[in-house]
Amino acid sequence: MKLPEYNSPLLPYCRVDPALLDQARAEMQRDRVPGIALGVYHNGCAATAGLGVTNVVHPQPVGGDTLFQIASITKTFTATAVLQLVEQGRLRLDDPVRAHLPQFTVADPEVSAAVTIRHCLTHSCGWEGDFYENPGWGDDALATMVARMGKLVQVTPLGGMWSYNNAAFYVLGRILEVLHGRPYEDVLNEALLAPLGMDDTCFFAHDLLHRNFAVGHAEDGGQTVIARPWAMPRCGNPIGGLIASAEHLVRYARFQLDGAAVLSDAMRLAAFEPA
Repeated sequence: MKLPEYNSPLLPYCRVDPALLDQARAEMQRDRVPGIALGVYHNGCAATAGLGVTNVVHPQPVGGDTLFQIASITKTFTATAVLQLVEQGRLRLDDPVRAHLPQFTVADPEVSAAVTIRHCLTHSCGWEGDFYENPGWGDDALATMVARMGKLVQVTPLGGMWSYNNAAFYVLGRILEVLHGRPYEDVLNEALLAPLGMDDTCFFAHDLLHRNFAVGHAEDGGQTVIARPWAMPRCGNPIGGLIASAEHLVRYARFQLDGAAVLSDAMRLAAFEPA
């Protein structure tokens, strides 16, 4: 099967169903959402649309190319980059984390020694998952954050159950840095974003100054206000730091559904299986 060319536009390009847009407008009004972007990919056809505004203080229209912080969708990019290394024979899913990060530790010494990459990918490592600090904006931010995980206690037994774990993706992002010898953001760009034609995705606020981008909003005293701070700490990039548009994510969806040269079909489809 010939793989699609990812540096070309998605063809044929269609329009989002007006009924879907009407439903989205109604839900935006109900939930007081200032702006959204939508993307649909189905049977080789793509469509995007934008509704509302990017910012209640400095409003610009939202379109399919408007950049948003895509939050934990980023985890699937991190996981895919890990699977690339598995496919290259540079790691195994059942490798202990310490095979690649020898100093790794959490509060439980037995878990520290036994936890594997698979546990981290499948949210079954069991330690406290919502761990957030800001160790700065340097290239060492992720390494510093992983080094601070020694205080994380077990909430569930290792491998015993599924429990959403943000902190596990600090570990996965750091393993990518170590094995590639580059910062996480560079790894993602070279391994996935550029090959998939996801140009102009980024991780840092300073990359947005000349772009059409949306900010987060919150409710305060019955009013819709800008959510602050806008940026998450750099160490959180493997967890949820990618900034992308609906058009970017439609392109990414095409890869996940139809395949691309960045990952074999066997590995891509294996990632969809329940774990």
